[in-house]
Amino acid sequence: MTPRLATASADADVAVIGAGVAGLAAAALLRGAGLSVALFEAGPRIGGRAFTDHPATLKGAAFDHGASWLHAAHRNPLVPLAQAQGEPVHPDTPWTDRVRVFLENGQPASFDDYEAAETRWQHAVTARLGGDDSSLAEAAAAVAGDPWTATIETWEGAIIAAADADQLSLHDWHANELDGENFIAPGGLGAMLARLLVPTAVHLSARVTAITARQGGVHLRTADGQGFKAGAAIVTVSTGVLRDGAIAFSPALPADTLAALAGLPMGLLSKIVLPTAGDSRLGLSPGTGLFRRVPARGAPGASVILWPDDAAFAICFVGGRAAWNLADHPYDAATFMLGEIEAMLGTQARKAFSPDGLTTGWATNPHFRGAYAYATPGHAGARQTLGSPLWDGRLTFAGEACATDGMAGTVAGAYRSGHHAAQTLLSGFTRSPAPV
Repeated sequence: MTPRLATASADADVAVIGAGVAGLAAAALLRGAGLSVALFEAGPRIGGRAFTDHPATLKGAAFDHGASWLHAAHRNPLVPLAQAQGEPVHPDTPWTDRVRVFLENGQPASFDDYEAAETRWQHAVTARLGGDDSSLAEAAAAVAGDPWTATIETWEGAIIAAADADQLSLHDWHANELDGENFIAPGGLGAMLARLLVPTAVHLSARVTAITARQGGVHLRTADGQGFKAGAAIVTVSTGVLRDGAIAFSPALPADTLAALAGLPMGLLSKIVLPTAGDSRLGLSPGTGLFRRVPARGAPGASVILWPDDAAFAICFVGGRAAWNLADHPYDAATFMLGEIEAMLGTQARKAFSPDGLTTGWATNPHFRGAYAYATPGHAGARQTLGSPLWDGRLTFAGEACATDGMAGTVAGAYRSGHHAAQTLLSGFTRSPAPV
């Protein structure tokens, strides 16, 4: 018999807040189990931080503002799901086969030297895993003097985890190291996920501002004053939204949940994108990657990908403090990217690009307030705490910030978290509830 979470007086069995990957996954599983689901999205579209656009400044080429890869394909549930639906996902060319490395002064460097330094760095930080949950930067004390340590910390911290190494929990970083192949989706990952996870119904531009516990369920209030009754709620909005108090909870969230939110701020990984100014491809193949040695720990660093998927633009990835400093400053962002390209490829290379590009806006978008969450030192258990059900199981948080499967910060982590929240809800309610 299908479980019921609410009586006929409710508007739906479950309200899901946020139509990103986690919300879409939760709604699909619940509806497949026979429950009625109301899906609320504050913005004008589905997909959350997996969003494919076709900007005019890039002449209509597909561009993923957020998630771009299906990481760790061998353990990523979205890969077999996409393949089963006939989506042409396939392995990306390995980074090591297409990257060029430079010293601070722009002279070519040996990638073998970088990899050897990375091995030394990995040994140093993993040796600290048996101790307290320090910052990732503190764990690398034994190799602090290595000339490549600052660069490795930029990669592992600012670019991969969206926060600088001195802000990151060592244990959480280790738990979420990604391995194996990355798969890509031609035409954009956001577009593919929207096709795979398209909901049967969703309330767009419907921002939920309050959630209140009531006997047998929850009541929601939206920004336009509308009320809604459900048997339970799954909230998948970002920790940036939650930490800023954009949704009021009554009763107030318990102290351990608030502590978990405090330990899971939003990081920022931005993409600075510049179109080509002419036909020059600088003699470099599509997908060529570039990065140079970072001069000091904490200094800004970046990586550049030229002509992704043979498109006529380049993408510069910059994260952590450097990304926050450039947020909402498109001229400064373009200047930063051009400076990186010039430092590595010379003055003439700068002329190959138009400065009229774009920078992704996750920092200033009120529906996200960052790219994805990271755990601060001492808060390695915050993801599990945040994902624990409240209000006798009728309120659950889900999303990439709650992922405890080693895929936090990714669309796979969001997908699994949404599924887990829905499954937990289903298993917790097997008898008729009290009236709402």
